[in-house]
Amino acid sequence: MTRTLVYLILAIVAAGSIGILVARDPGYVLVVYGSYSMQTSLWVLLALVALSTGLAYVTVRITRGLLRTTEVFGGWRQQRKDQKSRSLTRRGIALLTAGEYAKAEKLLVSGAGEGSEAGTNLLAAARAANAQDQGERREALLRRAIEADQELEGPARIAAAEMAAERGEWQRCLDCLADARSTDLVLRLKQRAMLALQDWEGLSALMPALRRSGENLDEFEKRVAMERLSAPNMTDEGRKVIYGRLPDSVKRDEGVILKYIDGMTDESKAESVLRQGIKQTGSPALLLAYAELGSVTLAKRIKRAESWAKDGESYAVHLALAMMYRAAGETAKATDTCRRSLDIAESAEGQKLMALLLADAGDLAGSNEYFKRLLLPSTSQLTR
Repeated sequence: MTRTLVYLILAIVAAGSIGILVARDPGYVLVVYGSYSMQTSLWVLLALVALSTGLAYVTVRITRGLLRTTEVFGGWRQQRKDQKSRSLTRRGIALLTAGEYAKAEKLLVSGAGEGSEAGTNLLAAARAANAQDQGERREALLRRAIEADQELEGPARIAAAEMAAERGEWQRCLDCLADARSTDLVLRLKQRAMLALQDWEGLSALMPALRRSGENLDEFEKRVAMERLSAPNMTDEGRKVIYGRLPDSVKRDEGVILKYIDGMTDESKAESVLRQGIKQTGSPALLLAYAELGSVTLAKRIKRAESWAKDGESYAVHLALAMMYRAAGETAKATDTCRRSLDIAESAEGQKLMALLLADAGDLAGSNEYFKRLLLPSTSQLTR
């Protein structure tokens, strides 16, 4: 109240002072422009300037207020649209999860038309269309999603690949992932697609990236390697390249080794591979394969097996040595060594070999006895 009174007194004093000045000397102002002129007092001109300035200020304030009101109204309308979009989206996602695909698609498309996240809605709507086997609508929705938001091109391709996998369209799945960044999801999708297409070469090329995930893939890589090694017209050099790129844990697998040497034309190379595998694993299957390699390396293999037989009591080593003695025509050695193998542990392979050796020697009764054991094996026999 006191401040207002002070302002009022100051205004009265200022007005009085101005009145005295106007009465004492009103001043004179002449404004000429072309053929036009205007005469007035200085104080009138100042009043006009002050009035014009005040009107301009008020006009600017009113205009800014109107613009601000428009912005507020526009923001309010956009907020309403976003709220409606979120509501439609929530309901659409809930219906999509519940399996009500037709209603979900309708709500998600409607939500895309109302809000700012149109691309995301359209991607979800594409999944709903896919679940209804509506291929044309699915593809159209995917295109609209990318048009609505260019940043969704990558996610849209991955979504298309996932949907193709659900339909069993594996080549389409791979085509969608051709330029995708190698995330865990992308790698798993590629793995599934290539496995379904039996693309063993592609899986082999994908294996380094799959290994980086940290998962133990030995069994899977073993399968891929064996399928590749089983390819028709595989050369020794091709086998070597495939085998050489395998991790050590897979290289030591007896199944992989046996598949590697199967059909190999270079017996010396096959002997070297088997010998290395036997040293690492002592696998009976590898020892039997070693015994059956061929005649080119037979003498060398016999010497190796004789040295192994001195180092331990392995039924498989003695059995393999007996097989090689028989192949070399040393029947007596073969029989004695085969008996030694059966003394260590009975096996179907040992009984069969003994039956053949006794038949070679003319002991048909003894041979028949071992064949009977093969036909009626006891529970104590070991079958390898």
